[in-house]
Amino acid sequence: MIWYETDEDLRNEEALMTAYLRRINRDHYTLEKMPVDLILDYALINPAGKVCAVFEVKHRRTRYDSVILSMNKIRMGRWFEGEGIPAFFLIAMPDEYDVPTMYSFRIGETALNYVWGGRASRDKREPLADIPLGYFMDLGPLEGR
Repeated sequence: MIWYETDEDLRNEEALMTAYLRRINRDHYTLEKMPVDLILDYALINPAGKVCAVFEVKHRRTRYDSVILSMNKIRMGRWFEGEGIPAFFLIAMPDEYDVPTMYSFRIGETALNYVWGGRASRDKREPLADIPLGYFMDLGPLEGR
């Protein structure tokens, strides 16, 4: 666990990934938490042991018009894409009707705009990708939450 990930954050991430796997009919696949040095959150492993995709996962209680993601996470996602492993940014947040909803963004597919920002309280200011919500695929309601 990274020092600023709470147990609740981890439970929310796992619940989101589990719901996502059910949604895409891959609940027989395995999720593995990625090592900290690989920056992204999860690897999806098929029954033969092959890494099929990697994910950065966020759970937000508030709806935003865009979502920010560290340039380092984008860079790592694009590295995996270059190796032939799809990389996704998966997020859950309320839709316009306040229904918890899943959204997915393929990290390597789109040129992004970067802003300077981050959490000053963590001394973590860096380039951030500012990704409009319109770039994400709406995967529907997050069931069971």
